[in-house]
Amino acid sequence: MFILVYIDVTTYAQQAEQSSLYMHNSLYFNPAYAGTRNTLNATVVAREQWVGLKGAPSSKYISLHSPIYNRRLGIGLHASNDVIGSRKKNTLYVDLNTSIKVNKRNDRLNLGISTGIDNYSFGFSELYAIDSNDPIASLDVNKLAPNVGAGIYYYNDRYYAGLSVPSIINYYNKFNDISQNINQPHVFLTGGYVFNINTVMDLKASSMIRYTKGAPLTIDLNTNLLMYKKLWLGLMYRSGEGFGVNASVVIFDDFTIGYAYDYPINELRTYQKGSHEVMLQYDLNRYKNKNKIYSPRYF
Repeated sequence: MFILVYIDVTTYAQQAEQSSLYMHNSLYFNPAYAGTRNTLNATVVAREQWVGLKGAPSSKYISLHSPIYNRRLGIGLHASNDVIGSRKKNTLYVDLNTSIKVNKRNDRLNLGISTGIDNYSFGFSELYAIDSNDPIASLDVNKLAPNVGAGIYYYNDRYYAGLSVPSIINYYNKFNDISQNINQPHVFLTGGYVFNINTVMDLKASSMIRYTKGAPLTIDLNTNLLMYKKLWLGLMYRSGEGFGVNASVVIFDDFTIGYAYDYPINELRTYQKGSHEVMLQYDLNRYKNKNKIYSPRYF
């Protein structure tokens, strides 16, 4: 019985990795983001979700992306590792987009695609089964499947909006002749705007809406204050799940360290101690020449 419940939770609940620091690098869910920082950018993210709850999600993510051909194209590579209980998922994707300058204000529209491999493994033999004779109790499944993603991203120095489906192909797998969905496509809608308060402070409001069939709509709302172009301090609310705080600091104009903590407000709050997420980010070749004035990237 426990194993059947586990399959159902995996099928209809969280399949795509969550992130509370998504506003710093959207490549993990939108291939059209590649190259938008106008640098060679490397990002590493690690997230421990629902700390204290056995089998809770644990995710790691790494990406590399850059503009090419005078910003006409963006190219990227991203990989992830996501573990929920005895289910493990590893991905590797290549991202490519074309970037179009829309107007004299330097607004740009990016159209992106990605292609890659998803590797799923289900170690049901690691779980406790009430009925030891259940054939699924000793079943271990490994599935390697190609997938594709697509997205659009409209932005300038002060605002952005994006729409994407990072994995379009809907995969099923048979568990002892029971067909279960193991990759339900997720739709991401994002947007943000930066308000200039004064010469030392900026305020960034951003949001992410995520939809997948068979699960409630998830809305992330974020407000971040940037001080002295170096220090980000933020608040986050995730509908039906929790709220959190985050902070990041820019070091040497190129290196950023970020941290986020989420506190639960749903029924799981008595079984766990919240979620932790850390980020390391490096931008290479930010300057065209030594006399160029540094301009921070807001997203």
